[in-house]
Amino acid sequence: MQGVIDCLWQEDDGGWVLVDYKSDRISPGQTHLILERYSGQMQLYRYAVEHILGQPVKEAYFYMVGSGIVIEA
Repeated sequence: MQGVIDCLWQEDDGGWVLVDYKSDRISPGQTHLILERYSGQMQLYRYAVEHILGQPVKEAYFYMVGSGIVIEA
């Protein structure tokens, strides 16, 4: 598997915020499709951040670039 974390920053409290951009076209009522399709990928990104950087991921989101929809992962 190969992947790239799109956006990652550290908050003042030491926790990380992770955002993965997605180009899938969905409506607000279809957010469950993104969670079903990409939750495994986000779990791997969380694992990588927490084990390589040594701090917890406190928030994770999918950002749908076409619609501007934000989905909490």
